[in-house]
Amino acid sequence: LATAGQDGILRIWVLRDKYSYFNDMRRRYQVEHEGITEAQVEQDEITQTYLNSPDSRGHIFMDRPFLTYTGHTSDLLDISWSNNFFILTSSMDKTVRLWHISRKECLCVFQHIDFVTAIGFHPRNDKFFISGSLDGKIRLWNIPDKKVALWTEVDGPSKLITAANFCSMGKFAVVGTYDGRCIFYSTDQLKYHTTIDVRSTRGKNS
Repeated sequence: LATAGQDGILRIWVLRDKYSYFNDMRRRYQVEHEGITEAQVEQDEITQTYLNSPDSRGHIFMDRPFLTYTGHTSDLLDISWSNNFFILTSSMDKTVRLWHISRKECLCVFQHIDFVTAIGFHPRNDKFFISGSLDGKIRLWNIPDKKVALWTEVDGPSKLITAANFCSMGKFAVVGTYDGRCIFYSTDQLKYHTTIDVRSTRGKNS
């Protein structure tokens, strides 16, 4: 589980009965690339005491974050997980950051020109992700190349994108706009496909 918010910190939580799996993954990378510090050894001992405590056996999640990540300079607005435990975060600091739970540092920063309100990994290929921004543009990013592969701009009086993701196993990208539209694009070229109007029949947006 990943949580984030106004403090700009990404927190990763793990299920109590899956802690060993994720900790082993993290430790393997540390041994090969970073080394283990005395503080980490002490933390492992504290964690093991917690796991052995009868009071913890009814807990679903661990009692503290497995990892915390810092780097964003403003509120976090969205999070996306990949099947390979990569994580994307988007922020009001106009960036998207890439993380992996085996690493302690940010892997890459993807710069935008306005708040990034929505992000989503491609469901079949996590080398690509989509981002939606308040500048009205939807961007398909190539992560290894660290650049935009395709982009298009939302039509209409309100271009504010408030949601974005893939559907149909990545065949289409869909964005939600502030004025209540869901707009679908073909992923291969980001060409317009169709729009569904989901505005309320009551209130100021009716």
